[in-house]
Amino acid sequence: MSNKFNRIYIGAICNRDLDILQEIKKFCSKNYNFSVINLFKTGSDNFNVKYFKKKIKKYPISLIILKLLSEDSNQTIYNAINQYAPDIPLLNSLNSVKICESRINTFDFINQKCKKL
Repeated sequence: MSNKFNRIYIGAICNRDLDILQEIKKFCSKNYNFSVINLFKTGSDNFNVKYFKKKIKKYPISLIILKLLSEDSNQTIYNAINQYAPDIPLLNSLNSVKICESRINTFDFINQKCKKL
């Protein structure tokens, strides 16, 4: 069992590919002592800002991963992130897809954006 005191928390706002998110959670927890926290309330179709605020306060999140469907409601998510977590780096751009194709590139990007990781 990994040491929870040295654990690094990564937030995930995902409303698609949830089965892949579960695989990523297991892999990160087992191999890297990362905990992936789902900031999108499970079983809900709409983003809950109150739930998001609660999770942001509870965990010292170092990085937020976004994987969203193309919807008009996504603006609410971006507004909440800008308001309640403006200093947490985001991994969600087209460039991020290229970066994540290689594990080395992924960790290089994280090292550049998140000095405390």
